[in-house]
Amino acid sequence: MIFLQTALGILLVLLIANGVLPADWEPLHPRIESRADWVFTLFLLMSLAELVRDGSAIIYYRR
Repeated sequence: MIFLQTALGILLVLLIANGVLPADWEPLHPRIESRADWVFTLFLLMSLAELVRDGSAIIYYRR
């Protein structure tokens, strides 16, 4: 499952970085305006989601 999530995340980032998907949506924050900022923000969000998922799995396993 982790490989599928990683592959989909990398594919999404590559599509945005190469201009296939639009990266000029309304910014979520005034500092997130360029395509590189979008890619960086997506990587941060994916990393945070992985940490939360792994942490909750560890907590559940210890019970």
